[in-house]
Amino acid sequence: MKHRSFLPRRSFASAVVRIGSAFSSAAFAVAQSVPPPAADPARAAQEVIELSPFVISSSEEVGYVATSSLAGSRMKTELKDIASQVDVLTPEFLADIGAQNIAEAVVYSSNFGAPNDQNIGPNDGIGGRLEGRARGMDQATVSSDFFPTNLPTDFYNVERLNLAYGAQSILFGLGNAGGVLDTATKRAQFRNFGSVQLRADSWESWRGILDVNRQIVPGRLALRVVGLEADDRQFTEGGSKRQERIYGALTFQPFKATTVRATYENVDQRLQSATNYVSYDFVTPWFAAGRPLFDNSRGNGSIVAGTNPLFSRNTNALRTIVYGTETPFVQPWNGSALTLGPHQVPGIVDPRRGSLLDNAIYPFDTDPRVRARRNEIEGRIARAFIEHRLTPDLYIELGANFERRNERGGGTFDNGESIEIRADPNRYLPGGTAARPQTELNPNAGRLYIESFPHGARSFDETREVRLTAAYELDAAKKLGAARSWLGRHRFALLWSQRQDISRSQEERAMVVGDTPFTTGDKLHNSRLLRVRYYLDSPSDANDRGNRQAGAVPGSGLYGPWSFTDAATNTPYQVAMFDNPDGHFYVPVGAKLKDETQMIGWQSYLLKERVVGFVGLRRDDVRTYALMLEDVARQDYRTPGDRAGLYRGYEATRFGSTPDAQAATVMRTYGVVVHPLRWVSLFYNTSENTSLPPGKLDPFGAQLPGVSSNGYDWGARFSLLRDRVSLRLNVYTDNQTDFWSNPFQGLRDRGAVIENRLRGDDRPPGIGPVEPSTFDPIAIPVSQYRSVAEKSTEGMDAVLVANLTSQWDLRLTVGKQKNLLVSRSKAWIEWISQRLPVWRDAGGLGWENVAVSSSDSRTIEQYYNQSVLTEITSLQLATGTQRFRQREWRANMFTNYRFEGGWRKGLSLGGGVRWWGPGNTGNGGQLVPGLTTPIVDTKVLHRDARSQTFVDLVAAYRRPLKLGSHKLGWRVQVNVRNVFNYDELEVARSDYEGRPYEFLRVSPRQVSITTTVTF
Repeated sequence: MKHRSFLPRRSFASAVVRIGSAFSSAAFAVAQSVPPPAADPARAAQEVIELSPFVISSSEEVGYVATSSLAGSRMKTELKDIASQVDVLTPEFLADIGAQNIAEAVVYSSNFGAPNDQNIGPNDGIGGRLEGRARGMDQATVSSDFFPTNLPTDFYNVERLNLAYGAQSILFGLGNAGGVLDTATKRAQFRNFGSVQLRADSWESWRGILDVNRQIVPGRLALRVVGLEADDRQFTEGGSKRQERIYGALTFQPFKATTVRATYENVDQRLQSATNYVSYDFVTPWFAAGRPLFDNSRGNGSIVAGTNPLFSRNTNALRTIVYGTETPFVQPWNGSALTLGPHQVPGIVDPRRGSLLDNAIYPFDTDPRVRARRNEIEGRIARAFIEHRLTPDLYIELGANFERRNERGGGTFDNGESIEIRADPNRYLPGGTAARPQTELNPNAGRLYIESFPHGARSFDETREVRLTAAYELDAAKKLGAARSWLGRHRFALLWSQRQDISRSQEERAMVVGDTPFTTGDKLHNSRLLRVRYYLDSPSDANDRGNRQAGAVPGSGLYGPWSFTDAATNTPYQVAMFDNPDGHFYVPVGAKLKDETQMIGWQSYLLKERVVGFVGLRRDDVRTYALMLEDVARQDYRTPGDRAGLYRGYEATRFGSTPDAQAATVMRTYGVVVHPLRWVSLFYNTSENTSLPPGKLDPFGAQLPGVSSNGYDWGARFSLLRDRVSLRLNVYTDNQTDFWSNPFQGLRDRGAVIENRLRGDDRPPGIGPVEPSTFDPIAIPVSQYRSVAEKSTEGMDAVLVANLTSQWDLRLTVGKQKNLLVSRSKAWIEWISQRLPVWRDAGGLGWENVAVSSSDSRTIEQYYNQSVLTEITSLQLATGTQRFRQREWRANMFTNYRFEGGWRKGLSLGGGVRWWGPGNTGNGGQLVPGLTTPIVDTKVLHRDARSQTFVDLVAAYRRPLKLGSHKLGWRVQVNVRNVFNYDELEVARSDYEGRPYEFLRVSPRQVSITTTVTF
């Protein structure tokens, strides 16, 4: 992979100048060679192509109103005849709101939640694709031209956005529960046109797009090229998304009935994303006490755990890279003191960490680690379609898709621990003992810092798919005569596809390279792992230098290698993360999945098209191949700790030749639309779907199925003012099963601790044989096992889209979503109940007589009661509770008016209002450690946070231009998001007594200006 440095920060004006100089010469050179669109004689040929049942024409969309979609049946169908909940965001609407990607577009949907809409956690945001949730459930399936994609989307090459809600077996039998977000990419057209677009904003973002379409052979061959260069900044200082993309599209019509379309896209994205959380508080009790320093000259033995109101012991013996100082250095910090947070002081009820909201200590609008972590994506997509009309009623389309993505992310600070703000209270540098007190003063005593371990992850995935689609229409009146018109009109869609998905990933930790000055003989004397500490400045410090965000270790980047010298031996050594020649600390994981799909969709128009019925059947035959772990075996795979050897990289792995699991799934969709009046439609739809199996195991050793869902939609649609106004009211219920939820793997991990003690290399002396288990963390990495959950959701959608006049557009949505947890970790609870007699026996020693590990003096019985049983109780109590951080109601409105006469001709003015209802900030059914009942009623866990309202404005002006004899168009647009500078904090979670204590940031005002020249 290539890794380029980020561009330096530029001012608003310099961004415009830079983009203009890059694109203007190319744009006007093309403009001088392009005749006006009206002179193009081949427009009729384009209209012929767009009669295809597989293509939606832009001419079918006027303003904000779309009339057709492929998202209901895989055939072009009028929206009034689609029973499932489908919403289309047209190019004009996307342009008016200034949306650059899916996340910015769905804020004006009824029930798709954007990433910042209660979806970002303290360690989220580093990934390259953040598209949001559907119906308050989990991430929607993202697709491009109805092929699933793992690459982040950008609207530079997109013509429209389809929002398909709920389970969608016809679109994606293999997809996520909440719905599908599908982008339709730009096509090469048989006419000459182009545009240059430049944009900059008040957060110092900039972007430029060049879009050129050329008709190479009139009516036969057209080519389109679109390029993007952008640096999109976040409101948090240091947050940035740098993109370079190139997209090409070709349309070739060798024969009147045959059309070939091909596209290619190359993606290069580098993301430094700030968390939306406020940093966590591990310092205010110390500040309130007057910032006293601790005498650690003889170590930290005088600190009594659980009774000291200010300090705890630092017992971590790992060497720590320290920077944010004059000279970076490395040393361990065990024997020193740590400051406590308000949630850690003696007698506290709620032991969970809370946000630091004192700007005098550290500004809460700043992410301390945003510059110290990065995500890099390189990818490419190649796609082709061959469409042929066999008869006036029969079309076939052969499509192929290839996508490859390489991604790596991480840095010196990239996990939730990284935003814990602490202070260094130690008067002396660590290392002192009672026998040999430390006398060297700590030069950073009293300073704030963040500390974590350098960590990252690499991933690779590749998708290949070939599909054949046929569409046939039988009109009884045309085929059998008017006397048979009562038989109606019928449309059939047949699909066959073969798809292969390959995914590999591997976590990384920074490690010392090779033999080190810390070795004794041929064994590591101390860990090869390191931590990292960065000293921050506080506004309350008289010597505050504004040093409040960590960056890369000086001179060595975010990933290393970092060069240091051991102070004791004066020996140089290196530390590296991704490129450590010795190997990798974590085992690689991955899966290969092959899927063969057959699908049939049958749409019938009966009773003079007053009744429209749809039936869809889809069968998927899936085979799953696991990664061959023997290819990555360590010197001794079962030895715990980091002294046993390292894993190979995932590049050296392979998949088995025979599938580890096979499954055949049949999914169904049924829908009906009734038109009692021309302007009224009543509809009902039910569907189901499942995603690809994750290639992971349950505790009984069985392969987990993919996430499955089912649900129904019903309601009414009204077409008013001669179809210029569309109002759709929809009620829905969806269910989701076998959803992998990463934060709830506690039973798996705690079970592994006990299994390793009884059967692993850490077995106690005198233990007898222990019966093997279906959950076997000794032979199989724990990461290969997953815990799953079941959920349900119900709610409603109301979508009003209107072209009130030829100059006035309006879009209004209202959404309701209520999500409940049905079960969580059910299989693991059952496995533990079956395994419990073996744990109690403990190899004949009795679990009350065996310590849970060589480093934890608690017995297995005590560990079970304190950690395992408490976790089980919490998971069971959470059943039936509402989803944490859910907002039940949301409403949005956006309108725009274009002036066409007088001195205001070319001017348009508009704006929108986005409203979030009160949010669920409950504790999710968790228990206070040591208690067996929750502090609050588990069925009413939420405390309603206040609702929030955001106002957006848009103003644009357009006018024609002439360059010599060539006609050009010019448009400038100003968007203002969050006009009233809504920079307050959003409540994210309540404590056990109902008080808000954890907060999210809300984006403040953003002003952007976009100028476009068309030719």
